[in-house]
Amino acid sequence: MFIETVPFKTMAMFTLFQTAYLLVCFGITWVPVAGVLFPLMIMFLVPVRQYVLPNFFKGAHLQDLDAAEYEEAPAILSFNLKPVINSLLLLFKSLRLYREHTGNILVSSWLCAGRGSEPCDVVCG
Repeated sequence: MFIETVPFKTMAMFTLFQTAYLLVCFGITWVPVAGVLFPLMIMFLVPVRQYVLPNFFKGAHLQDLDAAEYEEAPAILSFNLKPVINSLLLLFKSLRLYREHTGNILVSSWLCAGRGSEPCDVVCG
């Protein structure tokens, strides 16, 4: 992890450089004639990284600070719906018990709303 290998002063300087470059890119868009240069500023990021930054930072530190060197976390391919379904079933059971206890018509109509011709007992028990 780069926090352990790169000194704080180097991280701070790198962050200041990134912030300054961002402000220059943003500031150039406010000048009507120079606003066309915005894409060039983005294109200059590669040569700046390759030729300018090594003059100010050690190569090993740059490699550690470069986010492209880190692997991304693998995507979650499966999603377990069982806890969600169990929570919904518990909610409907609680609402059914509340309706039975209080006779609350609003809860009954809310549970059965949008069910069309399907009997309400499917949800309400």
